[in-house]
Formats: sequence, structure tokens, C-alpha cells
Amino acid sequence: MAAKIIEEKEVTREDREQMAELVKLYLTGELETMIEFEALKAESEPATGGTDYSSCTGGSGGQGVNVIEQFDNNRRRALWKKNRLIRIKKMMRLAFRMINGEGKKILELFYIDECSILIIAGKIGHSERTVKRKKRNTLDQLCIHIDLGRCKII
Repeated sequence: MAAKIIEEKEVTREDREQMAELVKLYLTGELETMIEFEALKAESEPATGGTDYSSCTGGSGGQGVNVIEQFDNNRRRALWKKNRLIRIKKMMRLAFRMINGEGKKILELFYIDECSILIIAGKIGHSERTVKRKKRNTLDQLCIHIDLGRCKII
């Protein structure tokens, strides 16, 4: 029953565009770079344990969130974002296993090698129209396998 509901999911142009951006980030390695960046942000916050920040406060006049809370909030935010990006990467890897070889090849040529649709059509022996359709269908397949609502971080 659940599989039947997934198959009937309608993919919108907005969904497809968001998936295209995720595919580009995944295939080019930018997603991995984003994960590393968030890990560095989390590690770069000063250690809050054992340090006396009681006299330091953010804002003017000693009001507002104190420095230690800002450090903790920044570290938690960076760790949350890093973990979310890791989940997105895993979802992309698993979804890519489910798509056919030709659709995967079209996406790789388009996003990694930055080939135009015309060049891709020449390389794989199809018309431009067919390549566009296969690219769109492959992105639609990925949209069906991945819950885009959980990928809003990007």
C-alpha cells in the first residue's frame, strides 16, 4: 500500500528544480564540502567547560544572551546542520542506486562534466528531446525516492 502511494506522488517543477540542485551538490562533491564546513564551524567554537564567562554578556548594557549560550547555540546549530547534510548525502547515495544506468549517465554528464544537452545527445546517441525527457524522468524518480521536505536545509 505504501509503495503504491509513493508511485502516485506528483512531482512538481519546483520539486524537480530542488532535486536538480541536490543532484548537482551531490555529484560535484559540494555536499561533502558543506558537511566539512559545518563540522569545522562546530569545532571552532571555544570550549565552554571550565571557562568563566560570567562577566561576559552579548548585546548592550549586559542584557541579552550571554556568550556561553551563544557558543553553545552556534555549536548545536552547526552540528544539527552537519548531521542533516550527512542524512541528505545518504539519501542521495541510496536513491542513486535505484535509478537506471542511462539516467544516471545523463545526470553525471550534465552536472559533473557540464555537458550541454546537445553534447550529451551526441555522446549517448539519442535526440536532444529524448535526453531532456530522460533527464526529467530521472529527476522525477529521485524526487519520488527522496522526501524533499527533509532537504530544506540547502
